[in-house]
Amino acid sequence: MGLDTSTDFAKQQYTDQLTWKDMFDEMTVEQIKQTKAMADDAVKNGFEYDVAADYESFNTNLEASASSAGISVGAYYKQYFGKYATVSNMEPFIKENLLAGAYYEKLLTDNAPSQEEIKAYYEENKQSYDKVDYRSFTFTADLDAEADEDAVNKAMDELKAKAEAMMKARRDGEDFETLCLENASEDAKANYEDAENEYSLSEGRTYAGIPSVMAQWLYEDGRKEGDITVLADEAGHQYYVVEFISKYYDEADDANISSTMASQRVTEYAAALVENYEVTDVKGDLKYLTVPPVQETGEDDN
Repeated sequence: MGLDTSTDFAKQQYTDQLTWKDMFDEMTVEQIKQTKAMADDAVKNGFEYDVAADYESFNTNLEASASSAGISVGAYYKQYFGKYATVSNMEPFIKENLLAGAYYEKLLTDNAPSQEEIKAYYEENKQSYDKVDYRSFTFTADLDAEADEDAVNKAMDELKAKAEAMMKARRDGEDFETLCLENASEDAKANYEDAENEYSLSEGRTYAGIPSVMAQWLYEDGRKEGDITVLADEAGHQYYVVEFISKYYDEADDANISSTMASQRVTEYAAALVENYEVTDVKGDLKYLTVPPVQETGEDDN
């Protein structure tokens, strides 16, 4: 169910039992729990942090935002944090949030993996991090929206013949880019006429950024430079001619893997902390606490 930001959130359903207000209440409370848990753990473990500089920077940025909006700092606090917010009553909450954030960053540093752990993670997730260089050309069927199955099959057969002819010519030694120019539609030929660029060449592409039928073939074990194939994309009414150049790992991704592993570890640590915190709805405003979670049922349940 979509959200209309011009209408009261409490009057718009998010699910059958909860409104958008209820959903945002839950998100906010969960964030508060995480902040409290991290801040308390920081104090418990003797984390040293001078909040003054970061708090001053926060206020400087907020004052600049208020000025840009053409309103006072007090009015901006109310607009940003809520109608009861003031600079003084928000100060302890902001400082606590800054403390939790600084402690989180320390935990990330403390949980950074070793080089051996990074390598092991990469070995288990090669497909996500390996990159490939390849050449490709796409033959696309020119079909009417109302084309029937026979028309589609005929068009695909014609594309397959063209794609296989191009593959054969490439295997016989013809230049890939030249073959692309010969097979391109009139409105696409300009892409292949630029001598400074190889339009058919893709470099440093990841598995997720490549059409799936191509990615599966390119990432197969044993693939070697010069391998070429024709691949069908039935759903898209296309045929690809794809030539493999190389597959490799960019060691610059060590930093990305390190960040991912550290984040996973700290997220698990924080989740364990949050489990020790309970929410008490003193005023009875948090409806989401009264709604039981949706239970998944099996197909055989009666």
